[in-house]
Amino acid sequence: MAAPSYVFTIAKVADMLGEDRALLEDLALGMEPEDGRLFIVDIDEYTSVTAFTPFGVEYLKQLLANFKAQLPRVLKVNLPRSSPNAYACSEGLSWTR
Repeated sequence: MAAPSYVFTIAKVADMLGEDRALLEDLALGMEPEDGRLFIVDIDEYTSVTAFTPFGVEYLKQLLANFKAQLPRVLKVNLPRSSPNAYACSEGLSWTR
């Protein structure tokens, strides 16, 4: 496999996927360079950014899908079914009525 010739910053990936940057940062914490996650340090050594190879973007998409698949179980609320807040919206973290 050839070395990647370009990467996408975390801000670009968040924009491409329409997701929150902080969520993607959290999901990517366990990724290694072999998974397509790189840590880029700027000239001043205090400025850095997370970036992803094209493979890394695909890997991150899978992590995101797995995370979202777990949300209904995580957000399940033990309220009576008649309660307006008994069910969490599967599309996000908002409550439905």
